[in-house]
Amino acid sequence: MKFRAILNDKYDLEEIAQRKQSARPHHKTLIYFAVVWAVLNILAIIYITKNNYIYFWDDSTYWDIARKIASGAFSEGGFWHNVYNSVAEQDYNYIAGLPSALIVKIFGESRLAYVLGLVNLYLVTSFALVYVLAKKVSKAPKIAAVISLMICPSMVFLTFNGFVDIGGLLGCLVCFNLYFVKDKDDDAIWRYAVIGVLLVALMLWRRWYAFFSVSFITAMLADCVLFKKKWYKPIVTIAVVGLILVVFFRDFLVYKLMKDYGNLYSGYKFSVGTDLKLITRYFGIIFVGVLAVSSVVMAVKKKETRTLFIWVQMIVCLFMFLSTQTHGQQHLLLYIPSLIMLTLISIRHITKEWALVGISLLALVHSVNVYIPRTQPHNIQEIKHMALIPNFSMLPVSRDDTDEILALKKKIDTTVYDGDTLGVLASSFTLNEDILINAEPSLGVKSIRDNYIVSLPQVDSRDRDLTPLYTVNYVLVASPAQTHLAEGSQTVVEEAVNSFMNYADIATAYEEVPECETVIDGITIKLFHRVRDEHQADIKTFEARLYK
Repeated sequence: MKFRAILNDKYDLEEIAQRKQSARPHHKTLIYFAVVWAVLNILAIIYITKNNYIYFWDDSTYWDIARKIASGAFSEGGFWHNVYNSVAEQDYNYIAGLPSALIVKIFGESRLAYVLGLVNLYLVTSFALVYVLAKKVSKAPKIAAVISLMICPSMVFLTFNGFVDIGGLLGCLVCFNLYFVKDKDDDAIWRYAVIGVLLVALMLWRRWYAFFSVSFITAMLADCVLFKKKWYKPIVTIAVVGLILVVFFRDFLVYKLMKDYGNLYSGYKFSVGTDLKLITRYFGIIFVGVLAVSSVVMAVKKKETRTLFIWVQMIVCLFMFLSTQTHGQQHLLLYIPSLIMLTLISIRHITKEWALVGISLLALVHSVNVYIPRTQPHNIQEIKHMALIPNFSMLPVSRDDTDEILALKKKIDTTVYDGDTLGVLASSFTLNEDILINAEPSLGVKSIRDNYIVSLPQVDSRDRDLTPLYTVNYVLVASPAQTHLAEGSQTVVEEAVNSFMNYADIATAYEEVPECETVIDGITIKLFHRVRDEHQADIKTFEARLYK
């Protein structure tokens, strides 16, 4: 009877339960959420404790920021003043690190505490909101919510890998929850004002959520044009967004949102084919194709128009992003809320047993396939083809050279003088500054020294200020040059390495510290100590090779 009820447009499991006993307690729902909570936390604990990995770049940046906030590193000059200024001044502002900093302060700085904080703050609450949305736009909400979670395992993967960006998923889902309402609530102006506030909050959380915000407003405008929705709705949202940005975050608007990111991130832009291979690697061609076909069928047979709103939002978002840079795995969070909504609406209109069995099996296949051992590409350029189903790996990661990295970090800890700074002239997935900074906390080893490793220029289009390269006290140089972007995008690293290997121009201000030389994974690593100021003639000779 219950299985049949799922297929019935008039009734669902919740309604049948209410008919049997209207005053029935919610103990089953509580048990349901308790089971989901336990499963997600247990999987996270297994994943983190079995990992032998050093986190770096996007999956470690906010862990590092959270640790610094918790230690009081940003308190000088006024903590909240620094948080506010970071919005306009930092690529990774401090806002998204605040909740995690509280977790770190209470439960410690370990990677496990940090990731479990993300799981419970954002992933579990997002799942709860998916359940709420399922009750509104779908049927059999408990089943629909679990199918949505299993069919998009990428959101679990991103959480387990420490991407604080997952917090934006919650905001996106709330926007859909506010927008898709019953007719009697459709005229409430406050809803569209709150959507405006949320769209700004998303941009402040992570700047690239601006693509979601603009595409969501575009979809609202399309709704007005195509289905004669009332124009005040997008107008109120646009007015609130504009008012907040102009009055409270003008510098953020001018210096961050209005930058020419097409040029700034040109080094991160690969072919459209690379984007499609990444997207299908995490979502699968079959899943997206099924949603596209079901949307057309629902529009024709059921007069379902909400799917058009969602597709407009996703397509506009996709084309805007493609015009700027290539997607990273965290950027797929721009589309996960929309894919979840399409899944829920599709389940709402399922009337055939084979269709329900099919989408359930697809969700099961997606979740199981990511736990099947397979060789994984080291970077986006190594993804060979588009995938029918998600083929990334949820298995714990093991790095073979962790002992060598720890030994290198210990050596430079004891070599670099107190008060001096060290720059790492390497920017690959094997060695970079973040790997050295996070080696000890990632592997659960107590740090000897912190906060002396500084950033050097790495990407030609982004890092125009070369001053740190000329003023740092020590430089750790990796040869051959370690880069991770397309050829010609990191000449500043390549040419600087050439200078040090040939002891020319800017390298003549340094002396090698021979006892620190080592070889890791075929990479020769040397430490140099600056013994005098750089000569302007040497700087000009070096820069002439960069800007030919």
